[in-house]
Amino acid sequence: MIQRLLAISLAVLVVAVLSVVAADLPAFGSLDAPARNETLSRYTGSVREDTGAVNSVTAVIFDYRAYDTLGEATVLFTAAAALAAMLAPSADRAHGPSRRLWGVGTDVLGSEGGARPRSGGTPHE
Repeated sequence: MIQRLLAISLAVLVVAVLSVVAADLPAFGSLDAPARNETLSRYTGSVREDTGAVNSVTAVIFDYRAYDTLGEATVLFTAAAALAAMLAPSADRAHGPSRRLWGVGTDVLGSEGGARPRSGGTPHE
């Protein structure tokens, strides 16, 4: 009962804080919005002179924010490589996907978590 009351109180508090923050936002399309400050005029006014790019979106992504874009690509590549390594089939193809995943699942669930080893052995072989 106390947990439910705490959860409801926390939800009401979050809604109240978000409502106060949303009420303080500038009107949509307002000229004094933070998105329309000197940065916007700097990017849109001198793109060709600064970068030589014809397309301003390309100039922002690859010239002004190149390190950020490189970092995002690195994170995506690392996540894809980790996923491929985890889901790669094991050397023992008779038992399906990698037994490392089976071992991790049984370690998390514990011996009485309802996980049963496949026929022919224990999950950590």
